[in-house]
Amino acid sequence: MMKTIEAPTLARRDILCIGTMMKRVLSAVFTITLACSLAACAGGSSSVSASNPPEQGNDTDTSQARLADSMQSYFQQQLDNATEAGDAVSPQQIDILQRGVDAGTIPMSDYEQSWSDYKQCMISKGQPEPILTRYENGIYVQALVKGSDKAMNEFFSAQTECETRHVTFVNQAYRVQLGNTELYADTNVAIVDCMKKAGAVPMSYTIDQLLEERGAGTGAFDRNTIKPEVRSCNAANGRIILDTARDEHQILDE
Repeated sequence: MMKTIEAPTLARRDILCIGTMMKRVLSAVFTITLACSLAACAGGSSSVSASNPPEQGNDTDTSQARLADSMQSYFQQQLDNATEAGDAVSPQQIDILQRGVDAGTIPMSDYEQSWSDYKQCMISKGQPEPILTRYENGIYVQALVKGSDKAMNEFFSAQTECETRHVTFVNQAYRVQLGNTELYADTNVAIVDCMKKAGAVPMSYTIDQLLEERGAGTGAFDRNTIKPEVRSCNAANGRIILDTARDEHQILDE
């Protein structure tokens, strides 16, 4: 059974397990917090959406709109956003983004260093070392978290600060670099393009098919046959598909 966890906006992120009405609001730009409890999400695959620009259906021609005119320009946008955040963002994250602007690419080593810095930040705040889910294309997300309300609130509070400081803007830039090389402004166009290039779906695959299959958990999104490339392309474009029965979880001390 496919369940969907929606995060409808960039500035206000609701993580919702459909059917359980569990919700947590976060403010960190684009970074996804996977906060569903095991009880709430147990038993199936789930999809988390960190909405990028508006998603379109019915195969309307949205492929002309772009996030930027080049990857370098997009990195500059993220650098500007990070710089505007002031002291909330670490000098290390700024340096990674600046190197990305200068080189036109962000290496995996810099991306992984950002997540390593995030882990150390969480530990320094008295939290357990975060468990990360790694997708086949190298994208990381925080694993599902379970614990008491008090433990989870403390973890999420630290997480919001540490992600913003060390990960958020590098994460956004790196994901687009991997999964949206054409810089499509429409998330669904980018996902379909990525899955076609990865050989996960036929070249005739459409946005309407994506929306139908993702919503129903069929076809390319069947939890029993879903390909790693499908999960990776969705993750790179801000829609995290979780196999809540199989993916590792972060269990917080009571």
